[in-house]
Amino acid sequence: MAEAAIGAAIHKSFSLQFALQRRDNRGSIPPNIISVVTSEDVTYTAATIWSRADRASRMIVELSSNESFKNVRRIVGPDAFEHSDFTAKLRLFGLKPGEPQFY
Repeated sequence: MAEAAIGAAIHKSFSLQFALQRRDNRGSIPPNIISVVTSEDVTYTAATIWSRADRASRMIVELSSNESFKNVRRIVGPDAFEHSDFTAKLRLFGLKPGEPQFY
């Protein structure tokens, strides 16, 4: 039951970004997220976040226990490269059971 509550809280979250690894022919325009950001494998203290960018980039997740993103925790995630179809996944650990997590 607590797992479902944490899952519901993590699903109504909303902030993720991809950062450019290096300048490309588009200059410094940030990559776009082209697939819905989603969470999976949610447990009492962990969850996996994944999404897809439009080109090579690095996933950056901002995580907060409140929707206004006070006291944000910024986590630099994995690279999203062509061989993975520009998809990146990040396993988040250390979540507090029952506490909403916005990302």
